[in-house]
Amino acid sequence: MRQSLTSLTLGALLLSQSVLAGLYSPRDNVVDLTTQTFQSEVIDSNHLVMVEFYAPWCGHCKNLAPHYKSAAKNLYGIAKLGAIDCDEDKNRPICGQYDIKGFPTLKIFPASRTGKKGVKYPSDYQGERSAKAIVDHLIKMLPNDIKLVSSNPSSEKITNIDDFIVNETEPRALLFTSKMTSSNMYKGLATDMKDRMIVAEMRAPSDQVLKRFNIESLPSLVVFPTNSQEHVAFTGELKHDPIFAFFD
Repeated sequence: MRQSLTSLTLGALLLSQSVLAGLYSPRDNVVDLTTQTFQSEVIDSNHLVMVEFYAPWCGHCKNLAPHYKSAAKNLYGIAKLGAIDCDEDKNRPICGQYDIKGFPTLKIFPASRTGKKGVKYPSDYQGERSAKAIVDHLIKMLPNDIKLVSSNPSSEKITNIDDFIVNETEPRALLFTSKMTSSNMYKGLATDMKDRMIVAEMRAPSDQVLKRFNIESLPSLVVFPTNSQEHVAFTGELKHDPIFAFFD
């Protein structure tokens, strides 16, 4: 019995040490980056991505961790926050590639890629190391992939609603809203679906438009499937996950 308890205690200690080796867990909304996943999660992502290059023994990294987790939670579905442990041998090629000399180093990778090879050139985040400062900074840099739709377009950047409907080559999502600015959540969804469907919104629709699409209250979301001019209404809660599941 004594030997069994000792083995169990040692096993628990080793497990605890392995869990504490990194600063983040899957519950934190912070993407655990490695040399193997960096390309897909950061470079190939359509999202704006902040990456923390850290070492688990670093005191400043430990101090940043709760703020970084809070920022990741607030930006869930809007922008991506990732972290890579530069103390891990397998991750050192990436940390070396970006010339990381101190911890934590925060770099922001833009949503758009440059050149034929699809390169992303990051910028250093020099702001305050607080959740609010990080969130505020990234919100200002968000891409806006939402198309604007109107019955009477005032510019070439706005699509006529009839043209929007008859475009049957790809699925189209249309949010009818009373607000005159796009929400960050909807911007995030538009970025999520950038290569798969058109995500649009119609601001302050007229009573005639509302009647045409059987809209009884605002905001309301509908989707036009590929090869169809008939819409399907979204009836769930207007939050990221249920909308994303509906689009998907």
